Amino acid sequence: MDSQELSEWAAFEMIEGPIGQRRDDILTAMQISAVVNANRDRKQPYPFSDFVPKWDRTQPTPEELFRKLAGINATLGGSTQ
Repeated sequence: MDSQELSEWAAFEMIEGPIGQRRDDILTAMQISAVVNANRDRKQPYPFSDFVPKWDRTQPTPEELFRKLAGINATLGGSTQ
C-alpha cells in the first residue's frame, strides 16, 4: 500500500466512520449499553463509551501499581508487615 492509498483510506474512514475492529468494538459497546441501560434507572444511564475497550492506555509504573495496591490493602484492613 502506498501513501496515496493510505491517505484515501484515512479520508474514507473520516467520512464513513471507523472501519475494522474499532468499528466492531463500538457496535458491540452500543449493544451492551442498550442491555445494561434497559435494567438501570433512566435518569443515570451509562454512556456507550463506558463499554468501548481502551486499547491505547499507557501501562502504570511499578510505583503507581504499588500505591494502588497499598490503598486497596489499607481499605481492606490489611497490614504492611
